Amino acid sequence: MASIVQRYLIEPFEVGAGYNSVKTIAIAFLFIAFLFIAERLLKKIKVKIDREFFLAVIPFIVLGAFVRVIEDAGILKSTLFITPFIWILFFGIIIGLLAFSSLIQLKRGIPYYKIMFVLGIFLSGLAAGTLSYTNLISIFYVSAWFAPFVLLFLFLDWSLENKLISLVQLFDAVTTFVSMKYFGYSEQHVLPNLIINFTGTPFSFVLVKLVVVVFALKIIDKHSESQDTKNLFKFSIMLLGLGPGLRDLIRLVAFV
Repeated sequence: MASIVQRYLIEPFEVGAGYNSVKTIAIAFLFIAFLFIAERLLKKIKVKIDREFFLAVIPFIVLGAFVRVIEDAGILKSTLFITPFIWILFFGIIIGLLAFSSLIQLKRGIPYYKIMFVLGIFLSGLAAGTLSYTNLISIFYVSAWFAPFVLLFLFLDWSLENKLISLVQLFDAVTTFVSMKYFGYSEQHVLPNLIINFTGTPFSFVLVKLVVVVFALKIIDKHSESQDTKNLFKFSIMLLGLGPGLRDLIRLVAFV
């Protein structure tokens, strides 16, 4: 078992080979397990998955993206900072801080999400300062390709949260497209590679992701039995777009 984990889950990233089918499936199951564990732990510490929870956690997703790029740049050199081990690290950090800040809220009356938000922004700022940003023109390319989707969603009759989650996923797809088309990067994930190779253009992944995310959100809204379950699923979709999208953008601007 140890040799299988080393061969299929660790070595591909140590040598820069990216994902393979085994690692993709393993990480998918790991992510699902994290969701169920997180749901139960959040109930124990009495933290609801709502807007305040989003405000508390998002800065740490930003921090995770910076840490991942710092590892890409070779400043940090440890398997701990590559997927999926960085997930485990940040999962533990976030749950621990949620419990601690909730206790402060109970004792001192300071909202837990404010404590988390300020701390996350501060740490993200420290992490951002370790990188050099030499490819600022990439921000223009990403903005130019992303702006039409923002305008499109402004005119859609849909809930604000669904619009934002969809745009987060599209941001991830657009940064991937720009990185590949203009700056010579390659896609590491199995499914996007299949789509891109089949169609012959990285922009196809943007369109496929748009359709899949909108469909998934509509299914969640229609069939979720409770608001907590609905929020959990939507948070997971947001997380899967925001983390990789930010990492891609930071890596692109830092030209790592």
